[in-house]
Amino acid sequence: MVLRRFAHRNPRCYLAAMSLDDDMTPQKRPRGRPPLGPEHRARLIKAALTLLDKKGLDGLQARLIAAEAKLSVGSLYKLVGDIDDVARVAALETYRELYAHEAAILRSVADQPVRDQLMALALGYYQFVQDHERRWQAVIARRKAEGRLEEYYGADENRLRSVITECLADLPGPPSDAVCDMAARAMWASVHGIVTAAPHAGEDAEVIKPLITFIVDAAVDRIIANPG
Repeated sequence: MVLRRFAHRNPRCYLAAMSLDDDMTPQKRPRGRPPLGPEHRARLIKAALTLLDKKGLDGLQARLIAAEAKLSVGSLYKLVGDIDDVARVAALETYRELYAHEAAILRSVADQPVRDQLMALALGYYQFVQDHERRWQAVIARRKAEGRLEEYYGADENRLRSVITECLADLPGPPSDAVCDMAARAMWASVHGIVTAAPHAGEDAEVIKPLITFIVDAAVDRIIANPG
């Protein structure tokens, strides 16, 4: 009532008083922490990969990963799972990075002969392993410890082999799908073994290249001689 009477005498002061009154109304503040979302899961996975690159298996610890991502250990368990789950996700993400790496190489050499394309892919594979040596060894070690989990990794490994199959299909003949698949599996296993063992043996590209060349030449010559 006092403000209303005062308003007739001085409306500007009345409006100022009303604004002041509104500003003093208690504001509701959000309670608790903001909800966890996909972006937080991505941060945790990135942190795990970073630590694997830096420390290898020693970096595969919930406390370290959570600290690197600036999130709680509970967030890690909630969004990714336990350490075994983290290791599997890290392996899948590594395979996907390798696929993107190899697919980019194949695009860059698409106009070259098949032998040269296969050599570029194999040497690119070796370079990827060298660039992520500690992570790669950790991924391999964890997979061996877990045993056969083909249903978990199978699709991504098949996609990696499909890059080789795509090259082989361009050889004269044309080679059958069965021959391409067999050759791709043999080449994958051979090159995988060479580049995975190489870091431990202290070997470099000058030693690795002749070994890879031998595998590539053997596969290509076999397919050309018997494409069916």
